[in-house]
Amino acid sequence: MIGIAAIRSRIGLRLALLAAGTLFIAIAVGGAITVRIVESAYREEARTRAAALLGTLSVPCAITVAMHALDQLDGYLTEVTRVGGEHMHVLAVAMLDADSHVLARSETGTFTELRAAARAELDADFARRAVQSPDALWREQVSPEGKRLLLVSMPTVSGLRWGTLVAAFDLGDLDRQLSELKFLLTGLALGLAGALGLLLYVGLSRLVVRPVRALATAAELIARGQLQARTGLQRGDELGRLAQVFDAMASEIELSTQALEQKVQERTAEVEKKSRELADVNAALHSANTELARLASTDALTNVKNRRHFSTTIERRITPQQTGTTTLLMFDVDHFKALNDRLGHPVGDLILRDIAHILQVGLRTTDTLSRYGGEEFAAILVDTDAIQGLEIAERIRSAVATYDFDHSTGHPVGPMTVSVGLANCPQDAQDYEQLIARSDQALYQAKARGRNRVERFVAATS
Repeated sequence: MIGIAAIRSRIGLRLALLAAGTLFIAIAVGGAITVRIVESAYREEARTRAAALLGTLSVPCAITVAMHALDQLDGYLTEVTRVGGEHMHVLAVAMLDADSHVLARSETGTFTELRAAARAELDADFARRAVQSPDALWREQVSPEGKRLLLVSMPTVSGLRWGTLVAAFDLGDLDRQLSELKFLLTGLALGLAGALGLLLYVGLSRLVVRPVRALATAAELIARGQLQARTGLQRGDELGRLAQVFDAMASEIELSTQALEQKVQERTAEVEKKSRELADVNAALHSANTELARLASTDALTNVKNRRHFSTTIERRITPQQTGTTTLLMFDVDHFKALNDRLGHPVGDLILRDIAHILQVGLRTTDTLSRYGGEEFAAILVDTDAIQGLEIAERIRSAVATYDFDHSTGHPVGPMTVSVGLANCPQDAQDYEQLIARSDQALYQAKARGRNRVERFVAATS
């Protein structure tokens, strides 16, 4: 993100450079035009003054020529070169006749310089045109030494035309004046451009940079999440209206964001409420499923596992992949049908509950007790051999035989007993079906041998 100081410095610098550059170009163009005008005026003034100097000399020179006083004419010309013109140095002066021949000249060494610099032009061109022209002529040229010269001619007239004066003026002073003028104007242009540029920079900073900086600051703060930021500009120009529109948009964004946050909070609260309700429903469903699973595998009367759970457990336990030994105990309540006939089924149900409780207490937590059907129960003893199974079965049988059913049921039940059949896998059987059948056979043997006893399956001998 671009910093506010960077924005300010870039805009301010660009405005300053643009203002100063524009002013400098304008002043430079104006200065150049002014210099050209002044230079033209200076040169025109130089030509005018040179012509005026020769004009004041023409009448005395004409009289001197008319009087054939050429020696006096040389003196005039020499005096002119000695005194010189204002702001211009006269290098040499000569009087030409109608055929461009020199009648007289100034007695200075500079006339040789004049003839060396301009003889060909003077003789061939300028002198011819000068003696033929009724008016003054002038020409600028450069000497071999690099001096800039101004050649000026003036007809010498006193009633008649007696000749033509030709003079060479040194333009060095004029060039120096023009150079000083150009330097002065350039300095003034730079100073004025700098001063006006500074004034424009200060003015534009107040008019443009500060509002832009305020807009940039507010925009940056809003981008960082401070939606209450505003420009605070109160102006009637375009930037002021832009700031007002920006502040209005920022207010709309803040209000919209607050409304959106409120809706999000409301929706979040609703979602959390629904989530809690759903969690409660899921918990209730899980509890119900758990209860259904328990009821599906539990005998309603005795509260032990039912026949279906027994079948599932023994099938899962007795497989070719399982290792270890498993003992199956089959219990049958002795003379239970006669008891039901004598005391009724409600008392019989109480006795079955007590017997199931006695069996459950006599087994280990790793064992599984199920109601196999009617008055029969089955117990799966994992990792238990036949000897251990016989000990557990005998302990349970004895506990049933000594239990006080009269007290627990409130009826004259008398003593109750159970017969137990036992078989072991893999000693007595190879699969769960065979194990159930042989345990059942052992149970019948116990009943046949007088009941209230434990019998292990014994294979018949041939």
